[in-house]
Amino acid sequence: MVLYGNVQDSDMRRVLTYVVENGERFDAGVRLDCLEALKAVSRDQQVRQALIAAARKDQNPAVRMKALESLREAASDDDVRQALLDALENDSNPGVRVEAVNVLVGSLQHRESEEMAADATTAVQADRPEEAQSVERVVRALEQLQHRDPSRYVRLRSAAALRQIGPREVQ
Repeated sequence: MVLYGNVQDSDMRRVLTYVVENGERFDAGVRLDCLEALKAVSRDQQVRQALIAAARKDQNPAVRMKALESLREAASDDDVRQALLDALENDSNPGVRVEAVNVLVGSLQHRESEEMAADATTAVQADRPEEAQSVERVVRALEQLQHRDPSRYVRLRSAAALRQIGPREVQ
C-alpha cells in the first residue's frame, strides 16, 4: 500500500490514525511508518489520542516505543504525561520504559527552558503549583523505578534522569 499526501491534510491524518488505532490489522512496519509521519502533528488532539492508544496497547514494543517518541512534542499535556507514567510503571519491555524516561526528562527540561525565557511576571508563574505536582509525580515514579525495576539499565537510566531533573526540584 502506498499513500501520497501531506500529514497536514485531515484526510491523510485520518488514514494514518486509523492504521495506528487498528494495529492488529496492519503490519508493525506500516504502523511504525504511520507513527513517524504523525510525529509532526502530535499536538492535534485526535492524533495525540491515537499515539497514546498505541503507546498503551500495541502488542509490538517497537511500536510502543515509537509512539512514545512521537509524543515528545506534546509531553507536557496531562494525558500524554499520564501515558508516559503508565509506561514507566506497567510496560513489560525495558526499552519502552527507558523511552518513557527519556521523553519525560526531555519534557521537564523543555518546560524549564521555556520558563527561564519567559518574564517572571507572566502566566507561566501562575501555573507553578500544578506543574510542581506533575514534576513530583514524575520524580516519585523515577525513584520507584530506580529501586525496583527488574532491568539494571532502566534503574541506571532512572537514576541518571533524577540527577538531570534534580536541580529543578530544588528551585
